Amino acid sequence: MNFINSAAMMDGLTMILNWQVLAAIFLGLVVGICLGGIPGIKGTTGIAILLPFVYFFDPIISIMFLSSIYTGSGYGGGVTAVLLGIPGSSGGVATVFDGYEMTQNGRQNEALGIGLMSSAIGCLVSYVFVLFTIQSIGKIVLKFGPAEILMVIFFAIAIIGLLKGDLFKSLLMGSFGLLLGTIGSTAYGSPRGTFGIFELYEGISLAPMTVGVLALSQILMIINKKNIFREDAIVQTEFADILKGFKFPFSDKINAIRSALAGIIIGLLPAAGSGIAATVSYGFAQNYSKNKENFGKGEPAGLVAAETSNNAAEGGAMATMMAFGIPGSGASALIMAAFLMVGLVPGPYLMRENMDIAYAVIWGNIITAFFLVAAGLIFIKYFSKIVFVPTQILSSIVIVLAVVGAFSMRHLYIDIYILGIFTVFAFLLRLADYSVLALVLGFILGNGMDREMTRTITMYSGRYEVLLQRPVFVLLALLNLAVLLTPLFKLVYRKIKSSAEMTQ
Repeated sequence: MNFINSAAMMDGLTMILNWQVLAAIFLGLVVGICLGGIPGIKGTTGIAILLPFVYFFDPIISIMFLSSIYTGSGYGGGVTAVLLGIPGSSGGVATVFDGYEMTQNGRQNEALGIGLMSSAIGCLVSYVFVLFTIQSIGKIVLKFGPAEILMVIFFAIAIIGLLKGDLFKSLLMGSFGLLLGTIGSTAYGSPRGTFGIFELYEGISLAPMTVGVLALSQILMIINKKNIFREDAIVQTEFADILKGFKFPFSDKINAIRSALAGIIIGLLPAAGSGIAATVSYGFAQNYSKNKENFGKGEPAGLVAAETSNNAAEGGAMATMMAFGIPGSGASALIMAAFLMVGLVPGPYLMRENMDIAYAVIWGNIITAFFLVAAGLIFIKYFSKIVFVPTQILSSIVIVLAVVGAFSMRHLYIDIYILGIFTVFAFLLRLADYSVLALVLGFILGNGMDREMTRTITMYSGRYEVLLQRPVFVLLALLNLAVLLTPLFKLVYRKIKSSAEMTQ
């Protein structure tokens, strides 16, 4: 069996090396970066708005334009996560952990450089991987059923307890977030936790919830400050600091490669998403680091893990969409719609009859990784100036954009009320030193956990012993068990060590 169709691969490369396609890629990146940096507005929104225009252009131009918006928005969301503590998407939540801490310590230029290069590495590695495995990638994906995806989600939930701050508080907020994520109709159509409010049957919308918890509550915390820096911070102002961060992922290459691979694998799983990928990779980075105690306090390695895996998950999601016709995210679902609108059917037919188109999309995204570096370096100098804007002006702009962004997703007034409720609630949590990041991560994971648990129970009800015959499930279950028991083992070890020292 041939794993690479060399002729189709070269045809795809020839197809993509066209000035119109390259111009569409760069323009899409610029649009995506700008959209990703607006609270509540993500690349999905931009793709949805521009989707009807695919009729007017060549199929590969249209698809690459939309795909580059997807890539650019992922990076743009990371910029606001670093500078303001406001992720532009669920994939940027883990970026806040150390990126925003670096900014508060005056290291915003270095953090922006790390974020840009990590994003480019994640994008490049994922699509190079997909380039050589697209024809055999099905064997990997088919190993993961609902039970295995559920184990991956459980692993991400376990990592919530590793977040900075009090362990009990993090787990409490994570659990509450899980409950919020299950509000809406069940898999069988029964309403749950809606209190009779019709607009909640689809659940609490992600945009107003995350913008309220992460953006507006943060604005309320800094609104009386002159700027977002800590008083003792030595603020970076030189472009050389950006280049310093730009080089860091190469000195942390094992972490970057591991995070990229984790992002690819999780991105391949239908509906797993970049949020889970970034969280899991962050947990791996912390677990294998010699500076575990620095994570959550401005550790560059944490930022590398989050941004690399966030962007690498994109390649996995696109591969699943093209190979099986199963979109791995909202953005890839819209790109799949673009394929259909131009007469291409993602899945086995695309792999068999239009393999050159599939390879062209992959080659185009490899080129996008290099264009991302160029576009990022153009914008990054201006992005770094945002932190010097007086907080009163910055707050007014963010509040207006947040309200518009929350309303624009579904055009429902209830989303504005949700935005306000979660803003106040998260502000009180911050004052009480509870982890709002754990709350958001729990919320993001809640819906997926509920969905995959329902599917697992439906498939294996009355015969759960069958799960023990699935090697991937057993391996993931043992990994989860190890993560959960590690804090207990450490506590016992400390007590034994302390007792031994007292005896001496």
